[in-house]
Amino acid sequence: MVHPPLLASNMGKKYNIEWIKLGNKDLALNPATGDWLLLDERCRKIIDMFEQGKSASELVQAFPEVKPDEIAHLFSMLNERDFRSVKNTGSAHNCKSCSEGHFPNLAILNLTEKCNLRCTYCYVDAGCKNVEDMKPETAFRIVDEMLAMNPNNKPCIVMHGGEPLVHYELVKALAEYCEPFKDKLILSIQTNATLIDDEKALFLKKHNVSVGVSIDGTREFHDCTRPFANGTGSFSQVMKGIRVLRKNGVQFGAISVLNAQNASHIDEVVDFFIENEIYSMSFIPFQRFGRGKDDVDSYVNGPMMFEAYKKIIDRIVKHNSEPNVKHMVIERMVKEMTRNVVTHAHDFMCMRAPCGSGHDILGFGTNGDFYMCDDFIGDPDFRIGGLNEGSVKSQILGSALLKEKGKRFMEDLPRCRACEYRSLCGGVCHSLDYYTGANGVETLETCEFYKLMIPYLIQRIAEDPNFAGLLDPELKNGEEREFIFSIKKVGDDPNSIDKVFFETLLTVHDVKTKDSVSLCCDEAEECQDLLPMFKSLADKNVKSRLIIRDGDFLGSTSFRKFFQSEILDVQIQLNEVPKERIQDCLYAVKDFMHCRNGSRLQNKVLFMVPLDLLRNEDFLLFAERDLLENDEILVSRNPDETCDINDAVDCLRERKLKAKIYMSCDRDKLNLDNLFFVLEKNNSSKVVLIDKDHLAGVCKTEMPEKFFT
Repeated sequence: MVHPPLLASNMGKKYNIEWIKLGNKDLALNPATGDWLLLDERCRKIIDMFEQGKSASELVQAFPEVKPDEIAHLFSMLNERDFRSVKNTGSAHNCKSCSEGHFPNLAILNLTEKCNLRCTYCYVDAGCKNVEDMKPETAFRIVDEMLAMNPNNKPCIVMHGGEPLVHYELVKALAEYCEPFKDKLILSIQTNATLIDDEKALFLKKHNVSVGVSIDGTREFHDCTRPFANGTGSFSQVMKGIRVLRKNGVQFGAISVLNAQNASHIDEVVDFFIENEIYSMSFIPFQRFGRGKDDVDSYVNGPMMFEAYKKIIDRIVKHNSEPNVKHMVIERMVKEMTRNVVTHAHDFMCMRAPCGSGHDILGFGTNGDFYMCDDFIGDPDFRIGGLNEGSVKSQILGSALLKEKGKRFMEDLPRCRACEYRSLCGGVCHSLDYYTGANGVETLETCEFYKLMIPYLIQRIAEDPNFAGLLDPELKNGEEREFIFSIKKVGDDPNSIDKVFFETLLTVHDVKTKDSVSLCCDEAEECQDLLPMFKSLADKNVKSRLIIRDGDFLGSTSFRKFFQSEILDVQIQLNEVPKERIQDCLYAVKDFMHCRNGSRLQNKVLFMVPLDLLRNEDFLLFAERDLLENDEILVSRNPDETCDINDAVDCLRERKLKAKIYMSCDRDKLNLDNLFFVLEKNNSSKVVLIDKDHLAGVCKTEMPEKFFT
């Protein structure tokens, strides 16, 4: 047969690459997915020649100094990182808040709008309005509503203001009301710390209240932006409150507003925090609304923000690189930006689109009215409802406002849809976009900042493999692990692993974000704890996969609840199905894929198939029609198979497939064109298998004979 051009039948289209020059390197960036590679000029030439339709043989002849395997590896990296996809999946792909049945689990309670400070940039103009304080019964009702909406998820209740400790009696009442639910929720307070004394510190510790302290740095920078109502500086009183918190063993973090006063000296601010044993910090760029819209002296533009965050990063790297460092310094925005660039996870609700506004967070005014975000409290255009109008859950479900304004996808914003960094960017805050009048059209200082910071982070990450882990400890270099759990039906089965035991095992094995967890269940339909297990993994931002060995389950109507849950991948092991049952399984699989494709869900499907199945016309038609760019076919060869490996791959190459093709064996027997068509599966992860008899786990090469029986 005549071999088609390199990867042509697998590709069906050109790579979706935006080329950006970074120093002496070329950044290959897929703006739709956020995937990137930093390459040299020769790699770019090889890719350009392929884009022009050159075959594998022509590429090898054009670059005789490069081994064919190295060229094949380049294309494997491009395909592994989804450079073929043109779908905008980057910022919304892992947005759990967009999933069916998800309700906000963060409530910001404005206990009062009174405040003893007059911060020049205050976004709520606190202390200048004559508004009644929140009543205790209102606060209690909010707690009840948040718990009711989140039966399987810990909601977080944040006491805010104004200055919440101005209304200390309500703080005490609310903390005591939450005490019976201390294992079911998180209680937090954001305070300026000027009113902290021993009594309050001990009370906060007793009730396990998480504390955030607002401080803008040293006296010089803090006092000019955060004065008392009489104009005097508040720095001394804030530091006194911090010392009281520390003396009483209360853990806390710092939140600072990045403004024109402290931006150029932000390295001094970070040093000041470290010297005062404050290792958890968050710098929030000045926002131009509330009282801040008139504070022109605090304005920071994109380049100013970029220079400030470069200094923050340098200070964090310097400290966290010290040998035997006891406390890693974590700055929230730096950590989340790094995670976005490395993993495209977009876990933080304020750094993705759609953001958490109305999905993850609700802002409650003092009268019990609730809004899409605490930034919108008091604005009727963003009011969802009120406590006197029914349950919060029912009002969310029936909210026309959330349907209209709650889904700000990047591709729907004119400013963002053409931006090459849209899938790595954290997006523009909904409230900032609205109150500045930019409304998804005009470029803001945040846009300027990301366009400078993203390529800077990419360069630093590419140059130093340890860099990302210094900014986000969960990205530390080290052995990535893939855990495969054998899950039975649970119930009365003594060999089963239930949800509680499963979460204990995750803790024992110290499963982290960069790890992946697969759950293998022969009878997934009857395993009641399976979905809660996947929910636990989603809450930990751990990649998850459901492994199905028997395709019959896919033909049942109940499989849809799995597909619409928080499972990222589904692996279907057709290589373990007896030949006489393959056709029945294919019918069930087709129903499964039609459901996925019709629902426009993002789940990736992996097929483990025997080599002989590549000669099955029914399977080939199905693969051509129903498999998408993110899907994968992993071909394995059994000892009793007689099908020639190149003949089988040729059958695939004749099809217009979008899915990736991998081969687990005999890759060295492929001819040149097929070598370039079949991708390498670069899996350096340690695979740990766990069942009830092997709780410590066994590595893949020591797989128990009866592991999945």
